[in-house]
Amino acid sequence: MTPEEWYKQTKSALYKAAQTCAINAEDYAKKNHPWHNRTGNAESNLVGYTENSEGRIAFGVGHGTKIDYGEYLETKNDGEWGVCKKAVEHTIPDFERQFEKALKENPV
Repeated sequence: MTPEEWYKQTKSALYKAAQTCAINAEDYAKKNHPWHNRTGNAESNLVGYTENSEGRIAFGVGHGTKIDYGEYLETKNDGEWGVCKKAVEHTIPDFERQFEKALKENPV
């Protein structure tokens, strides 16, 4: 396998891992947010996302575009009501396991 092929296969595996973790982070955020639902809009608009740009892969969870108070929820009382960062932090160990697996399955 050429270095280019290895890079392409490994990056593809990592992107799939990031997609899975984004889904899991979204699920975690929806089940573990610290606020009480009034309308359900904040919860239903939590969304996991994956980015693949300039050789970097990232995943996260955010409040989407249908509500304008997501930032308020994340920062209220010094972040006490925030859930997005906690959801990603909860999911990072799974991404690390998948990262290690991808490297083992695609040795240099």
